[in-house]
Amino acid sequence: MVAPGSRPACGVRPCSPASPSTTPDAAPFAPVPQSWRGAAGPSPHEWRGAAGFRRRSQPLRACRPGWVRCAISMRGGVRGRVVVALSDNIRQTGAVLAARMQAKVVDRVAYRPRRRVPAGQAGPSSQAKVGSTLKLSRSIEGRDRPGTPTVLVHGVGSEKADWDGVVRALGDSSPIVSYDLRGHGDSPRMEGPWDLDDFVADHMDLMRELGIESSNLVGSSLGGLIAQAVALAHPESVERLVVLSAVAGRTAEERRAVLDRLDAIESDGVEGVAERSVQRWYTAEFRDRHPDAVSRRMRQFAANDRASYTAAYRVLATSDLADELSGIQAPTLVMTGSDDVGSPPRMSRLMAERIPDSRLVIIDGVKHAILHECPERVAAEIMSFLSPGDPGHPGAQSDGMSVRRAVLSDSYVDNALSRRDAVSVEFQDFITKYCWDEVWTDRRLSRREHSLLTLAMTAALGRMAEFEAHTVGALRNGLRPDELAAVLRQITVYCGVPAGVGAAGAIRKVLGDDHERRTDVLPTS
Repeated sequence: MVAPGSRPACGVRPCSPASPSTTPDAAPFAPVPQSWRGAAGPSPHEWRGAAGFRRRSQPLRACRPGWVRCAISMRGGVRGRVVVALSDNIRQTGAVLAARMQAKVVDRVAYRPRRRVPAGQAGPSSQAKVGSTLKLSRSIEGRDRPGTPTVLVHGVGSEKADWDGVVRALGDSSPIVSYDLRGHGDSPRMEGPWDLDDFVADHMDLMRELGIESSNLVGSSLGGLIAQAVALAHPESVERLVVLSAVAGRTAEERRAVLDRLDAIESDGVEGVAERSVQRWYTAEFRDRHPDAVSRRMRQFAANDRASYTAAYRVLATSDLADELSGIQAPTLVMTGSDDVGSPPRMSRLMAERIPDSRLVIIDGVKHAILHECPERVAAEIMSFLSPGDPGHPGAQSDGMSVRRAVLSDSYVDNALSRRDAVSVEFQDFITKYCWDEVWTDRRLSRREHSLLTLAMTAALGRMAEFEAHTVGALRNGLRPDELAAVLRQITVYCGVPAGVGAAGAIRKVLGDDHERRTDVLPTS
């Protein structure tokens, strides 16, 4: 076993012991939840490459002399993956090491060291540093609360105070940490350029400073992009992920539009684009009902440091993790407003499709500023997601939602979910998990048989709206129109003529005027 700080024969550079912070904010929370880690040094089995990547593995023995360098690259199609760069004379040794680390072997990777702004180069509003790390401004609610900490990451041009409405609505269920990104709020101002790696490194440094080993990570807009990158590069640090009003998979037209906005910021400054930005973020109805709140937001936005805002917006405009989303391991909630033009529902659907264990919420009638327009609704969705109470297994919510969409269609489910409020959100989760996962995934019955039983029971109870919805589901599950006619005869005999007439009307409405799908046995009255 190799002691931390020394170099083993194989040439892998081990972690240097962590230095306990002396700042008041770094003091252990009391009582310290199990998911919060103190300032103890790393395990001897824990190795760090030049980029600060950490992975626990068994001690490496029998390695021939040479060198291996590990890096987390957020560029060039290898975001969030471990890359092992090998010198020509140790390919065999490197392959063994890569296999043990479950890494990908890549020749001659262009390694970019993790950059830090040297002390003294930040602007006059900079706070003190912790070692070589930026001292980010942070707010902590409920240090002594039990449970996994919830960490909130805001967007470009915003600040931690923009979470206040959501924080109030979340209540006291768990510790809540929010912080100002570099160049924002009360955190240090500085010039760029920056990239997504810098924000990820800032986040992880703050988590280490606070002793947080894992958290429920919530990011909005640029914060959502940062949260995705953290979940990819440091999966062990994210228990659950919430991505709000974020971007992924921009089209060529959308890329041109966001780059045009970047050009406008560089030429006109933050003040020059403030009014246009606020119009893009808030609905006209909200602006009319809350003019004072919108004016305050515009003043706060215009007060952003120009260099810092431009550097952050460039990261938002040029970063896209769409091709890497399948690598996110944490259960994920994706949410946006139905009228958000910068982070449209199409992007959120793409994220939900590509992230393996995910669920999607589209909030009807709002734009980008969901934290301001509907903080209670956002908090209700987050609380439901972070405390799922799954009946059978951790994936019950996502599995149930997949079945629900497969049977009833995306449009039907999206319409039902868009009408949720703080009262009905728990009910929607309940039926998704218990009805669509516990019942509809029972393989002792086929999907067709589930549909037949549901049609019979909803008709018998006179629930014609549900009968109509499940008629669509029955067709999607493979029932033919002539089989629906046979079901209708059974309903009429066993449930009565009024039930049969109602069911016939629902079937006729679903089939519409498609005479090839309709049957002559359907009654007309």
